[in-house]
Amino acid sequence: DDVEDGVAGKAHATTATPHRAFRVFRQVHLVLVNSSKLGNDEDNMRQTVVLVEEYLQLVMTIVSERYTPGIGQIGEEERIKKEIIQLLSIEPMPHSVLNKALPEGTNHETGMEKVIDSVADFKKSSGATKGFYELKKSYYSHYNLFFYHYTREEQSKSEVAQRARKKTAGEEECCPPPVPPAFTVPFTMIVNILQCDVFLHILKTVLKRMMDLKSQSVSESQLQKVLHLVGYALHEEERYYHNNDPYFHFTRRAQKINLLGLLEGLVGHHRTTTHKDLLAWTIRKYHSVLSLSASSSKEAQTSEAVMASTSTSVAASASSEKKRRSDIAAQRKARIMMKMASMQQNFIKTNETLFQETSSTEQTNDVVEPTPMDLTEQLPEDMIAIGPRQTLVQPQEVSHTCILCHQEDQVGRGEGSTGRAMVLGALVQRSTVLSRNRARRLDQPDNHDPLLLPADLYWGAHTSSCGHTMHAHCWQEYFDDVVKKERRKPYRFRQNLSFDIDKSEYLCPLCEALCNTALPLLPSVTTTAVNLRSQDPPSATPTISLTDWIKGLQTILKHKTVVMSGSQPEEGEGSSSHEDLDMDASPLLGVVTTSGAVVTHGTSSLPAMSSPVGAGGGTSILVSGGGGRGGAAAGGGVGSAAMLLRQQQIEGDGGQRGRSPKWSRLQLYKKHKKEEEEDTNCVEGTWTPPSLPSVVMDLMSITSPETAEAFTNLFSNLAATTIPAIPSYTMNMMSNFAHAVYVHGLGVHPNLSSRRIPLMVWASAAYTILTLEETQRNANRALLTSLSSRQRDCLSALIRFAAYVPQCVKKKQAIESASVRLLSVILEGGETAPCILEWDSFSALVTLSLSLPSIFPKILGMAVGSMQDLYLLQVCFLAHLVQLLLTYEKQNPVSEMEVEDDEEGGEEAPKDSAGESGAATGDAEWLVSMLDHCRRMASLPPIAVQPQRLLAYIKENCLPFLRCCGLFFHFLTEVPAPEELQSSVFVWESEFYCLLRYLGLSINQLRPTFDDPALLELVSRWCSDSRVRTLVTSAGSEACVNSWTRINQLVSLPHDYSELINTVSQFPCPASSGDDSRTPTMCLVCGKMLCSQSYCCQTEFPEGSRVMVGACTYHAHYCGAGTGIFLRVRECKILLLSGRIKGCFVSPPYLDEYGETDQGLKRGNPLHLDATQYSRLHAMWLSHSIPDTIAHTVESNSGVVPTEWQHL
Repeated sequence: DDVEDGVAGKAHATTATPHRAFRVFRQVHLVLVNSSKLGNDEDNMRQTVVLVEEYLQLVMTIVSERYTPGIGQIGEEERIKKEIIQLLSIEPMPHSVLNKALPEGTNHETGMEKVIDSVADFKKSSGATKGFYELKKSYYSHYNLFFYHYTREEQSKSEVAQRARKKTAGEEECCPPPVPPAFTVPFTMIVNILQCDVFLHILKTVLKRMMDLKSQSVSESQLQKVLHLVGYALHEEERYYHNNDPYFHFTRRAQKINLLGLLEGLVGHHRTTTHKDLLAWTIRKYHSVLSLSASSSKEAQTSEAVMASTSTSVAASASSEKKRRSDIAAQRKARIMMKMASMQQNFIKTNETLFQETSSTEQTNDVVEPTPMDLTEQLPEDMIAIGPRQTLVQPQEVSHTCILCHQEDQVGRGEGSTGRAMVLGALVQRSTVLSRNRARRLDQPDNHDPLLLPADLYWGAHTSSCGHTMHAHCWQEYFDDVVKKERRKPYRFRQNLSFDIDKSEYLCPLCEALCNTALPLLPSVTTTAVNLRSQDPPSATPTISLTDWIKGLQTILKHKTVVMSGSQPEEGEGSSSHEDLDMDASPLLGVVTTSGAVVTHGTSSLPAMSSPVGAGGGTSILVSGGGGRGGAAAGGGVGSAAMLLRQQQIEGDGGQRGRSPKWSRLQLYKKHKKEEEEDTNCVEGTWTPPSLPSVVMDLMSITSPETAEAFTNLFSNLAATTIPAIPSYTMNMMSNFAHAVYVHGLGVHPNLSSRRIPLMVWASAAYTILTLEETQRNANRALLTSLSSRQRDCLSALIRFAAYVPQCVKKKQAIESASVRLLSVILEGGETAPCILEWDSFSALVTLSLSLPSIFPKILGMAVGSMQDLYLLQVCFLAHLVQLLLTYEKQNPVSEMEVEDDEEGGEEAPKDSAGESGAATGDAEWLVSMLDHCRRMASLPPIAVQPQRLLAYIKENCLPFLRCCGLFFHFLTEVPAPEELQSSVFVWESEFYCLLRYLGLSINQLRPTFDDPALLELVSRWCSDSRVRTLVTSAGSEACVNSWTRINQLVSLPHDYSELINTVSQFPCPASSGDDSRTPTMCLVCGKMLCSQSYCCQTEFPEGSRVMVGACTYHAHYCGAGTGIFLRVRECKILLLSGRIKGCFVSPPYLDEYGETDQGLKRGNPLHLDATQYSRLHAMWLSHSIPDTIAHTVESNSGVVPTEWQHL
């Protein structure tokens, strides 16, 4: 319709004389002439301005819009080019958006493909941006600001874009009219409009009113359009001159109204500031057209002088205007500063007392605290995080601003006793992302023991945070308000939220990240150690060797006891330190036999308790540890664990379904003789360590008083036992977070008395570190490179909290029991304890480091990176090394004769590698001997290996473990990391040796770290377990051979999307007989095909709830612990699910040749897999960001009709 109207207007203008063409607009002329007589009424002025603007726009459309075949001397392709140029002048556009914006022809085609390459360059997709077309630079001059098809929004947007482009290029910030194509013969008379007397009179009237400061019936838009029309007239005269056609003489006719003088009179006028560049362009163009006429050569010379003077005056006026504005700004700034200074003085006088107190308290801190630059200059060259050579640095107090009340506070001031408690919004979720065995899953969380993470990491609890801080009190009020608001809503509206209030979920008030708990911010754990070292010079403290330290731990296990009871105390009985113990978890160290007995890894046994719970005269029993494990370890003498006892009448989690049972107060300590007894029925109990004095006395008898004193110092030194006082409100927040990790991490019902709470916190901390390390390694980054502030804040707060966990647990005996049980697993082993290939060595390090300082009764300590932490690191590092050696099978086994031959000729092997460094050669030979020893102890056949290849394998596969240890101790001790760990270039071998130095281990060598007889005994004990040989030689061992450093990936997809469609075209519905699935959906985690969004494949979940869920929701619960990522093949959509009621669709990784997705397959372009887009999906899944992505997507599309995600 617009085109038809324009053609009709042009036809009328063509058939009429120049003056008759304006009869329709005579009213406009009358308004312009008589506007002064209408008075200064505001409505009249507004009507006059709008009428003139519309009139000028209409004239411009009739004169300049010639890109229609038959009107202008162009073809169809030139018309399409013009449309594309105008669209791309607004902004670069993707192919689909540009094609949709173009007008369609008679065949519903735009014809864009024919001409797009000649006017625009295609920029391929990069990152999250789609591929788009960008206008070529040579076509920017074709841009028409007053294009007929532009809306006001598009016109404004395009003008801003072009002005910004010209400003960046250093050009004049204006959009002059382009040179239009010539009219066809029937429409050539239209140009007469530009030189008729009425038009010239209108130009004169508008320009004069621009110079008249009293005139109100003029606007900047009128000036801009007048200048454009003058520009079109000058273009036409220039074309007629080159064609030797004397018909059109705009400049000659314009002399009647002195147009050039009017234009020059506006130079420097404050009303023309916005369009001063366009005015200057018009004047230059006017002079250039005048210079073309041979008859006006004299006038041309005069015009050049006038042009020079004009440019000079323009520059002078611009300079004076700039100076005037800067003076005004300076005066205004001076007035504001004086006012602020006056207000500050008044405030100080009003609050003089408070100001003096604050300045006196802050003065010392301001003087003492070094700046970051000073701190960097004071750091030694080699930073060591743990051990006797630890580099302690004064922790810097960081101010945090509450995002709710906007007040600042510092965590840790006054030893943690002052200042309000602050928290981070956090999200705790069960995870299977790192699982190396998709066949395993956590089926019975009520009875699961989280003492150790499994080696295949088939489950875990991940903690993340957005990093925004809040006061605990502010957070509590905000969360209560959210709960009240949601409960006031009708039930039918609650299911459409991006969070589930029934699971304690909420959105961060600032960034709307999904959270379900609050992570407390706590003071640094090394503050006391730093203060002690700064106050007193370091004295010669007794040291203990690794062998004696292991003997001390074995002494603890030798005298450990187990407390149990068969009855509940009657009401009114006094409480004890062992009340309310959670008996929910069956011990990791025990298994149920066919007769119902629980057999432990020890060799002691006791008769089973037949008295039911609560029966009168219930019996209480206590068992102590003793005897060594026969034939298990070379050298014997290690006390084995006692029998774990289980109450047969108690099923499941005692605290999960009601009140936790109260257990009687019974502490009977008995010595258990070193004798081996058969396993019999027993009931569960709680491991209890002996007191520190009894262990010291026993250790003194087998070693020396100095060793006993050094062992005592490990647990009683002030640095580890001097814990900052924590306010009660902060303690409550700590208890709440620990309980939230337990509930959300395991997916169980609340139980504040569960003894699994501290274990879950430590397991979550270890799993979160493992995830972050794998994310960094997947991105090929150094350990601390490109860590976001939210990642640093979350990990720092989480590790600090894990160190403070012994303070917030209700019963310290849970910490003591966990530490004893874990020591028993590592140092004693046994048939019912997991073997070396079944537990994760890093999680063992985290749990032992944080629990061992509090293993003794009446001693509460924290890990501070002491000598004990270094020894724990060596033991766990050795355990990981043994795991790698046992699963190293790169070559086929060889016969004993070949091995003997290799040993005979082995003396000359080092001579061949004389070029290798001595340290590397020594490590390689030591690893070969260790490999032979491990396989011999595990009854495995020997294999022939190349020493240097084995060394490279160990270095590469040990690096992830060392990186996790580096993260853990870096955020625990806050010792600055070396530059190599923050480098933009990741070199794994360099980082390996850097981490050895940073963790206080042997520099540039592995062998000295493990060169201790006690460690060799541990290796023998670990490898001699009969299950090791079974796991290594079983058919499924291939799954764990290369699993130690493997980064889990999403399933491999075909490059061509048509191949994927063909593979699922015949996918039948599993619940029907031969019918094809209408919505085949692929799980991108495991690759399983599902029949989604159909009633035929819905399943009742949870079982017995009568709630039906779709196949994807049901599969996500088991495959991804409630979180899933799926590809709906026939729609080419990515489906994200989290829980049962939350989900969203995101862009798929399949793109067409223009870098765009085709969700729904509507356009039909060939699709191909984009590796970058798929890697982005993988990174989102690997970093546990799916719940956050769903929350943000749902919040941004809140107006969309909600989807019942549970039915997908």
